Amino acid sequence: MKEKNQFYQVTEAIRNYNGDKPLSFFLNAWFRQHRNMGSHDRKTMRTFVYNYFRLGKCLSDLSIEERIAIATFTISNKRDSLVDYCITNLTSLPSENIFLSLDEKIKIISQCYPGFDFKNIFSFQNYLSDHISAEEFYKSFLIQPDVWIRVRENFKETVLDELKKNNIEFTQAPDLPNAFGISNSTQLENLKTFEKGYFEIQDRSSQKTGAFFQPNENEHWWDCCAGSGGKSLLLSEQEKNIKITVSDTRDAILENLKKRFHKAGLNNFEIKNLDLTSANSRLPAADSFDGIIADFPCSGSGTWARTPEMLLYFNESDIEKFVGIQKEILKNITPFLKKGKPLIYITCSVFKNENENIVDYAVNNLGFRLEKMELVTGYDKKADTLFTARLIRI
Repeated sequence: MKEKNQFYQVTEAIRNYNGDKPLSFFLNAWFRQHRNMGSHDRKTMRTFVYNYFRLGKCLSDLSIEERIAIATFTISNKRDSLVDYCITNLTSLPSENIFLSLDEKIKIISQCYPGFDFKNIFSFQNYLSDHISAEEFYKSFLIQPDVWIRVRENFKETVLDELKKNNIEFTQAPDLPNAFGISNSTQLENLKTFEKGYFEIQDRSSQKTGAFFQPNENEHWWDCCAGSGGKSLLLSEQEKNIKITVSDTRDAILENLKKRFHKAGLNNFEIKNLDLTSANSRLPAADSFDGIIADFPCSGSGTWARTPEMLLYFNESDIEKFVGIQKEILKNITPFLKKGKPLIYITCSVFKNENENIVDYAVNNLGFRLEKMELVTGYDKKADTLFTARLIRI
């Protein structure tokens, strides 16, 4: 029976995964080892595996098979032979109710499984930042976030035309005129407008952090934990006549950043490979920068709807490890910021220890004044949740 074999593959993949690498990497390697699986089977398996991890620690006393079936009922809104097979054979849930709203399905699950409590999806409640709607946040793990793009100025019509011609559905963010959400399974990299650099793949909440930058003409800014450079590209859109220094510890990431900058037409930049957890002589003199963007290493807990395996495999003790790294980097970069100028502190974390508490540390120990801060909620918008603060060195 085809469905039985498909379901067996799903359970085997889950049993063989131990959290030592991102789930996406593991599944890619799994597919390379099982080349007999077609593209449709791979897509189906990926969906079922991710759905399983979206339950976090809910109903952890049940078997893997039953939890997969419950997750399928909870998250799926389409019926097919495999969906019906696992729900019908492994649960007492009515598969015909798969089209109901999430809230309605949660009520049905709670009736069939009295031990079900969606609050158990996320087991770090005591660490949550202020202003998070806990119930909405927990439910967000049961929904696949969108992939978000930021369309460059003057190219919106061209990009949207290509999306429409390719029958790619999209939604526009009401508060961000150039931000559009698209189904996560969409292959955007093959679009001509992407190849030409007319839009960037950048999460909606990440785009919102740009409101904190406020650069001025002819300034020199430092994107000190640059990653793939999305924040620098956002900065350059706000002010064309600006110099940007970008740094990271990973050569491959910096090489990709360079290509991305050139494709976007950004040329006035310099790249440095720097480990900011220790003092570094490769930086300019003190008081060199008119602004610093610091998108710090963190738990990534605001992005776990995209990486739900972290709900099971993240270690609570790692929160304080990240806090130590954040404080060390913050201490080391502060002398290079001119007095009276802004440091934009960013994490993709929902943990207060990494957010509000770090702001308190900067204000009380490093000579900063808090101008404003915000938890940029994405859990109610099919996006990531980020924290941003604008700190002024005094």
